[in-house]
Amino acid sequence: MDTTWRVVISEETDPTWNLAVDEAILRSVIDDNSPNTVRIWRSSESVIIGRSQDTRAEVDIRLCNELSIPILRRCSGGGTVYMDLGNYNYSVIANSSVFTQVKAVHHIARFMCMAVVNLLSRLDCDSRFVPPSSVFIEDSKVSGSAQYFLYEGILHHGTLLVNADLELMQEVLAPNPTLAKRLRSVPSVSTPVVNLSSLFGKQYQFEEIANLLVDAIMGTLGAHNWDLGPTSTSENELTQLLYDTKYSDPCWLLGVQRQKQITIDSTALPTNRIQ
Repeated sequence: MDTTWRVVISEETDPTWNLAVDEAILRSVIDDNSPNTVRIWRSSESVIIGRSQDTRAEVDIRLCNELSIPILRRCSGGGTVYMDLGNYNYSVIANSSVFTQVKAVHHIARFMCMAVVNLLSRLDCDSRFVPPSSVFIEDSKVSGSAQYFLYEGILHHGTLLVNADLELMQEVLAPNPTLAKRLRSVPSVSTPVVNLSSLFGKQYQFEEIANLLVDAIMGTLGAHNWDLGPTSTSENELTQLLYDTKYSDPCWLLGVQRQKQITIDSTALPTNRIQ
């Protein structure tokens, strides 16, 4: 693959910002203002629901409020996840044309999950892909992922449980498939989970896992050319716009559909409609 990729190792842990920056990079990639990007990041304590989910069927809202844990909605599909600094995340944001080796769009999730499988193999750990977008070690889930397609762009982002608070995760996540069906929302699937730290009996540093993730993702993509760099000024400006007008908006969280009239300086920011 001749494409030069950018790798962003993010120090920002604000969950709202992290959701916004993924979409900002995606829109910039679509407009040819940004290179295809791999981003490694973490978020502070938060609960993130999928694009087509309803908080009432997924989350213990009262407990989250008591513990001041924000509940947010991401742009991609899939189930609800709990985030903290022990849950490491990766995002692959690119023009869909880079996935020429993948025969069908719905196979991209499997293709990218193999990066996590390869990473775990390097740690001498056997794991397997479980459709539609998870990685399991024996009977426990260690990684999940979701995707968002926009025009010719794709955002694939996933998690890796390293040292997450699994007890708190179980308390704040309250999936209710019956209620989800009644609300006509996408239900989460409850599965056992496991941390890498408990499997190997050691504490991992963020930099160590970040480097392993980058190597595994680049190897899976067949990307030989990549540069380490920050997000651009225009990406940061669009991130702030999305942060203020979408991801911080209660209407977005509650699933209220409304047309947003946003004036964007076309000389500075992508012109794709916010949705």
